[in-house]
Amino acid sequence: MAVVDLPGYGFARASKADRARFTAAAERYLLERPLLRGLVLLLDVRRDPEEDERVLVELARSRGIRLILVATKVDKLGRSERAQRLHQLDRGGLGPWLAFSAITREGREAIVAAITELVSAS
Repeated sequence: MAVVDLPGYGFARASKADRARFTAAAERYLLERPLLRGLVLLLDVRRDPEEDERVLVELARSRGIRLILVATKVDKLGRSERAQRLHQLDRGGLGPWLAFSAITREGREAIVAAITELVSAS
């Protein structure tokens, strides 16, 4: 098993040309790896998925690649705002999101379980 970190976007200050190259590289990777079984998409809970991220999710789904959607930095929001944002993300059409904080380690066990299930199902 290998874990690969693809270039991301988020709040990165990248030009449109750089972002287009990131997207093209990620799409190529998803299309050219026949043994690829899963994709973990990390998204700052404070923002909505961008079109590039939605395209990658749809591409992964079309190839039968399983998805784990992770909303990061949940420690940055209060309890009610966190619940509201997670609800909005869940209703955003990509699927259910797992909450995670690297600071408090909230959600770590759920993510490890999801990755373990993905790997064992492969």
